[in-house]
Amino acid sequence: MTTLPRPTTELSADEARRIALRAQGLLGAPDRRAGVRGVLRHLGAVQLDTISVLARSHELIPYARLGAVGRRTVEEAYWKQGDQPAHTFEYWSHAACILPVEEWPHFAFRRRAYRNRPLWNHELPDGVYDQVVKQLRVEGPLTATELGGAKRTSEWWDWSGTKVAVERALM
Repeated sequence: MTTLPRPTTELSADEARRIALRAQGLLGAPDRRAGVRGVLRHLGAVQLDTISVLARSHELIPYARLGAVGRRTVEEAYWKQGDQPAHTFEYWSHAACILPVEEWPHFAFRRRAYRNRPLWNHELPDGVYDQVVKQLRVEGPLTATELGGAKRTSEWWDWSGTKVAVERALM
């Protein structure tokens, strides 16, 4: 069996840069019709970051690609509003990210792995996890602070037991 030579493509640094920028939606005319959800689907994930100088990073991503989209538009695109079906979910892909809901099945392997090590080797006070999950089911999305977890009760990263429970539930 003969092996055929593989064709090679040579790119200049400028061509490679343009390809990378276009793939990230930062070069060329954006398709504004799909809006923030379209940007998310194109990128596959938008990283969440609590650091906020101008705005939080997940708000800046569509702004950099679509222009002046309002904060409310971004919030409505990312998070479920009322009885509407969810279009996104938050999960650890490479970091804490917002992902298109179509990606949910691709993370089943990771959810199974986390079930096998649900505490990350960090102890939780008795009943905290069950209480957190119950409160989330009753009240809907809440922050760790809203769940009563602002005070440190465990050793890990100064996270409270409530915060560790929230992270476990996320996994």
